[in-house]
Amino acid sequence: MEEWKYVDDKLINGKGQSVMMGWEKPIMKKVAEIISSSKGDVLNIGFGMGIVDTYISEYNPNKHVIIENNQLVYDFMFKEGWDSKPNTVIYFDRWQNLINVLGEFDGIYLNTWADNRLKYTHELLDKCLK
Repeated sequence: MEEWKYVDDKLINGKGQSVMMGWEKPIMKKVAEIISSSKGDVLNIGFGMGIVDTYISEYNPNKHVIIENNQLVYDFMFKEGWDSKPNTVIYFDRWQNLINVLGEFDGIYLNTWADNRLKYTHELLDKCLK
């Protein structure tokens, strides 16, 4: 199976499917506005191209937690300097492994594209959403 890769303004998975595309920016901007409005603690699961995280960081949240479990994407985050952004914490793991240690957040973003974990999101929300 092919590796994930960044091509032009897209993130492509090993099956050749677009996981994230640049045209999603207006959507992600609105999402960031909604989940960051309190300027409190925000959680994003899945960095992708960093679109929503870029917008979240513009709101200067108290804490900005990002969970990513794809090595290519994780490496991209560090290449782009996300490890040195203020109030930003990065985990390389699956959210299911961290759910009991993350704490609570004012806003949570979870992109559910092709996500078979959707049926478990109630546990995430029950434990991690203020």
